[in-house]
Amino acid sequence: MSRRLAAVIDNPAIQQIRFEFLILWRGTQTKESIMSKVGRCWLLFAGLMIFVGIRLAYSFYEGSVFGIGPHDNIHPDDAVRRLYSSEDNGRNHSFSSARADLVSAEICTPQHQIVFLKTHKTGSSTMTTVIQRYGLKNGLVFLSPTHGHILSHYSKFDLDMVIKKTNPYSRNVTFNILCNHVRYDHDKINDALPNATHVTIVREPASQFESMFSYFKIKAAMRYRKGDAIEEFLRHPAKYCCRRFHGGHQTRNGMSHDLGLDYSEMENETAIEAKLAQLAAEFDFVLINEHFDESLIILKRKLCWDFSDILYIKTGVRRDDRRTSLDDRTIEKIRAWNWIDVKLYERFLRSFRQQVADYGDRFQEDLATFRAMQGSFFQKCYTNKTIVDDRTVNYLPRQNAAQECKAFYSSDSENTKKIKKLQNGWQRL
Repeated sequence: MSRRLAAVIDNPAIQQIRFEFLILWRGTQTKESIMSKVGRCWLLFAGLMIFVGIRLAYSFYEGSVFGIGPHDNIHPDDAVRRLYSSEDNGRNHSFSSARADLVSAEICTPQHQIVFLKTHKTGSSTMTTVIQRYGLKNGLVFLSPTHGHILSHYSKFDLDMVIKKTNPYSRNVTFNILCNHVRYDHDKINDALPNATHVTIVREPASQFESMFSYFKIKAAMRYRKGDAIEEFLRHPAKYCCRRFHGGHQTRNGMSHDLGLDYSEMENETAIEAKLAQLAAEFDFVLINEHFDESLIILKRKLCWDFSDILYIKTGVRRDDRRTSLDDRTIEKIRAWNWIDVKLYERFLRSFRQQVADYGDRFQEDLATFRAMQGSFFQKCYTNKTIVDDRTVNYLPRQNAAQECKAFYSSDSENTKKIKKLQNGWQRL
């Protein structure tokens, strides 16, 4: 409070009023001049009080709700951090009303031009729902598929996957977000979505391969019924790789393939090193599956979003009986077969660790705040019961949950249907 008052008094406008006040009392002190000067001084004094009142009211509006002011040396996210550091761990607060944005808007501008290159079996569907909710909430325009919820598993991005050439208005649309499956082509994506923040996600390659193998039902496609299908695949990889069946495109260096590396380039180590360096330069941030919450904290800062914007519920989580336990020998074989993905992952993991270090001491505080909000959100919106389908396990939504919970109940494919319906008229479905 004392610092706010001192800042008001030191304001140049206040100093000018004080100067004029002193000048008025100089000169001949006749009765008439004194009375005239008293009247003028009262006017100046009234003006001073009005100015002080406005400045103090504005100061309290900016920060006093959270006990901070514009002249205090406190980071904007401390507003939310204080809400979720009390003994109730945020349980009595709405997860969408934590307003770090009261002051964060003064420091950065939320990014609305976003390319999220969705990789296979890396947690990308969960991340896609985060981006879709943000886009829907803010009325942003998506580069959505013409059919279904996938632009392409096999082909690199092209605007003709999205826009109907015969529509005379569609070429004038300003797009904001790309987040559906498609292979990466920097130049064509940049033409469609210029000046965007480019983001993707990677996962430890052996873990990603095992998940892919289960999801795409590679064992059935191999028609192998005698035992461990992953072991059989690794014994004769050339027999089964790489596009002979659905999901076959993912059976070698799948993440690198998603990020634009062609199979013809996979034996040229010089070209591969150049490609990895190029990707590191083109992507603003790469999330790490094994450090998902930590990645979201860094992404939040890069995009100038709020904690409530990065809340999530995991999607596509496999049933336990659809997981295969890998021994060390098998893991080494998988990593040798997917050696480019190993290089890709390790490069971006090093970059991620450096960005955590660059974030500073506040990183752990922000992570704790976010996880408290995440726990509060889950308790308000979901039960601990699960729904099991053919492949996945999903948490059961809470009955009569708050309205703000409902945006989380849709999968990425369901969100894509909603987006395409909203955008129907200038974009073909």
